[in-house]
Amino acid sequence: MQHTSFKSTILAALFFVLTASFSSLSFSQDKDTALGTISYFEGSVKLSSISNPKDMSPVKLNQSVFEGQTIKTSFESAVEIKWINGSKTSIGSRSEQSIGSLYRNSKKNVKSKTESIWGNFLALFTSKSSESQEEGGIRRSQVIVDKSKENDDFAMDDELTFEACSKLYESKDYLKAANAFSTLLSQQPNHPKANFALFAKGHCFIELNNLEKAREVFQEFIVKYPNDSLAKSANDILQKL
Repeated sequence: MQHTSFKSTILAALFFVLTASFSSLSFSQDKDTALGTISYFEGSVKLSSISNPKDMSPVKLNQSVFEGQTIKTSFESAVEIKWINGSKTSIGSRSEQSIGSLYRNSKKNVKSKTESIWGNFLALFTSKSSESQEEGGIRRSQVIVDKSKENDDFAMDDELTFEACSKLYESKDYLKAANAFSTLLSQQPNHPKANFALFAKGHCFIELNNLEKAREVFQEFIVKYPNDSLAKSANDILQKL
């Protein structure tokens, strides 16, 4: 009886050691397996080392990215990562995100799951954009949204109009549109169409396959506009992110 109990104990211990070894090996392999490559970048983009997140180095085209790394963009910067699953994620300026988290989110098919929401929103957004054009927009200093600035995509001393942001959004230039809406909302947080600008910004991030940023935006939307007609749609989107 004691012999059987001793044998069972030995087998259990052996199983534990083998399981721990396999888990350690799997983790090591995951960290050594590239999750994707840098397919495009502009401006100042840095990638951390795997061992030290604070050790940041400039990225290179076609450079591999791994679990455990962090990618950071500065002003006037953007980067696109092509994942091993075939999808792509774009990251705009002034952002710092985890490679592993970006990769896991890239597997979700959120675009198709939220298609019906965007169809309805775009029709509403277009009508609001048209209203701005008829009213002449917000009568402030107009900027040319694609001109270069030394310190930012849209310098804070330039005041964007809702119409200027809308043109980028409706032309599906989602990276520039997301940056433009961010600047507009910083400059004019009480803009009469701030709710539409924030919701459209969230849509931009979904189109860019940057679901972390999209989640942040729609959570912010619900906090700021809980009684807005778009709040239900924001909640529905969050359930799919």
